[in-house]
Amino acid sequence: MAVTIAQLTDLYLAYFGRPPDFDGLRYYTTRPELTMDKIAAAFSESPESQAMYGSSFGPIQVNAIYQNLFGRAAEPAGVTYWTGEVAAGRITPAGAALAILQGAQNGDKLAVQNKLAVANALIAGFNPNSTENSAFKNFEVFDAKGLAKAFDLDILASHNTVSEIVASGDVGTGASLINMGTAVSYRATASSDHTMVLTEKTGGSLSIMLDADEAKANHAIDTAHIAVEATNATSLNLMFDVSFVDDVANQSVLHVQGDKAASATVVSGGLHSSNVLDYVAGYDPLADAPTAALNLIAVMGSVDLDMTAISTVDGVASSLAKVDASAFTGHLTVELADLKNGGTVVLGSGVDTVIVGATSTGNNYETIANLARGSDRIKVLADVAVAADDLTPDAHGITVQAGVVQMQGAGPSNFDEALAWLGAQVHAGEAVVFQYALDTFLFTGDGIVVKLAGVTSPTELVELGTSNIFTVG
Repeated sequence: MAVTIAQLTDLYLAYFGRPPDFDGLRYYTTRPELTMDKIAAAFSESPESQAMYGSSFGPIQVNAIYQNLFGRAAEPAGVTYWTGEVAAGRITPAGAALAILQGAQNGDKLAVQNKLAVANALIAGFNPNSTENSAFKNFEVFDAKGLAKAFDLDILASHNTVSEIVASGDVGTGASLINMGTAVSYRATASSDHTMVLTEKTGGSLSIMLDADEAKANHAIDTAHIAVEATNATSLNLMFDVSFVDDVANQSVLHVQGDKAASATVVSGGLHSSNVLDYVAGYDPLADAPTAALNLIAVMGSVDLDMTAISTVDGVASSLAKVDASAFTGHLTVELADLKNGGTVVLGSGVDTVIVGATSTGNNYETIANLARGSDRIKVLADVAVAADDLTPDAHGITVQAGVVQMQGAGPSNFDEALAWLGAQVHAGEAVVFQYALDTFLFTGDGIVVKLAGVTSPTELVELGTSNIFTVG
């Protein structure tokens, strides 16, 4: 005779700390040859169970089983009893977890009963015609706090209108929500030290919000943070909305890894906070293979945003062609090296900082658009200074004044020739700007070339102190 659903639920809770999944439920309850002892032995040897309890039996394993089942460490008497039972051969090491569950007393028994009640509600969700489905109806919000396993949201597809997953506290190791609907969002109202994996059933837009408001003043600098892996979503809405009570240098950090998202919209909001987006593109955890998907980031909002941690997994070239912050009013910090060769950053109305380095070289130079003259900043990742004035034309008619290059006479026949002329005039450690056609370019003797789209007739290049940070007048 096959095991019953109730027996199988005991086994799953004892060895995996979770209810049976649909496939397991269907398989084990239809196999008469699989007894409780045989299933317990198989479960105890599984990688999932051994990751929780280890591969041997002793006091450490008794403690781990107690923590899983009862949420507490085993008392010395309990450790002595259960290790003694195994040593005497009255129960097998493989059967110990199930025996401890079935032998629960008092508060431990209540903890097991609560787990069983939740498990039974989930199992009822597998059967759309079950009379017990009332235990899993009318959900509008699902709280993922404490989730430490994979949870299949298809369970909520019937009889519920869940449009938002909330994490009101830290999730656990292995937290994962699979088969998310494209209209379902994820909002963290508390920081989390563990990563949540969100997998959409059908690739579409996925919204992720960090909304971990501070409850009361503590007169200290605080950080709110979450980490999310977004799987199968083709676009992302990433939102910061953390309100801190103390007006100090608080920070909100959103760590996101995406595999298939071709675009992301970042909304940088909140109160008494600066925001940091740490985004890694280019890895598909389901296929365990690199990809290169993200090509556009649009930035909105008004709270200062640091986007210098945009990257790809090792060995994957960036496909990010554009960061469009034209609708952003805060202070944006972004690094051109995070873009593909020839990529563009469009700045907003705040005082923005663009970091340029050795990757911004060659004919595939990157572009900064909407640069505000005299305020937006260019930080060069090299020790450079404004080139000294040289008002005597060289062989090509080049002069330098206030960091601005003028080319007298007929001028170069093409852009490559202009760069060659400048390379002979501007030395390593020097920076200049020059106009070619209708745009201005930043050029250093170290080989950095950046296009400043729409800037015409520059009057000066100014370094702020000795910081390698420049403005263009």
